[in-house]
Amino acid sequence: MRLFSILVSLFLALTQTICAYSFDLAVCAIFRDEARFLKEWIEFHKLVGVQHFYLYNNLSEDNFEEVLKPYIQKGEVELIHWPHESLEINRWNIIQCHAYLDAIGRAKGKVKWLAIIDTDEFLFPTRLNNLVEFLADYEDCSGLCVNWQMFGTSNVDKISPKKLLIESLTFKAKEDYDENRQYKTIVRPEFVSTCLNPHFCYLKEGYLLVDSDKKPLVNFQKTILIDKIRINHYWTRDEFFLNQVKIPRRVMMG
Repeated sequence: MRLFSILVSLFLALTQTICAYSFDLAVCAIFRDEARFLKEWIEFHKLVGVQHFYLYNNLSEDNFEEVLKPYIQKGEVELIHWPHESLEINRWNIIQCHAYLDAIGRAKGKVKWLAIIDTDEFLFPTRLNNLVEFLADYEDCSGLCVNWQMFGTSNVDKISPKKLLIESLTFKAKEDYDENRQYKTIVRPEFVSTCLNPHFCYLKEGYLLVDSDKKPLVNFQKTILIDKIRINHYWTRDEFFLNQVKIPRRVMMG
């Protein structure tokens, strides 16, 4: 096992030497009618080191193009239209996974690390200020799992345009809340085999997803680790979004 790890590390180092990546870290996400949250989400992730965004528009009817236009013009955002309707949750999971596979294909050879998250999820390291700097300690890994911390509406009716979401929604579930066992992944695109679950990718034979302690992922229900890196998951956003968008959408999907 030790020999295998050494060989994998050497292969990763060789791949890195051969491949001149355009970006050390990119993010892909799929969204629908979330324009008022997109700018903050993009700017937050730029601050923590994300250099490029693959954003998949799923039938939005708001002003998302107006919000994204400056980022597209600067080459920071690639906007891909993904006009697939879903009337039930399993179909929606498939739509997401196909979008992620498309992003992985676009990222291969261009992006060293690809974080696959949602636009209500804020990914950041807890001891450093930069994700690229954080990921430098995982050069011998091919995929990293990051746990949630679940936030609610904090009884905020609608976030003021003059305030940030992350400064308005401050109440969350307990650290060990069971839903926080779920995670999202940051992967090396060239080592991904497929994506059958929106929460993680399957890697090619011989490659493993690890947690932030570098322990291989054994199963979906794992220890909640947020001491090095975490995702703040603002699943409900504010009361307006919860009641006018999130709940109706979930009811529609069954």
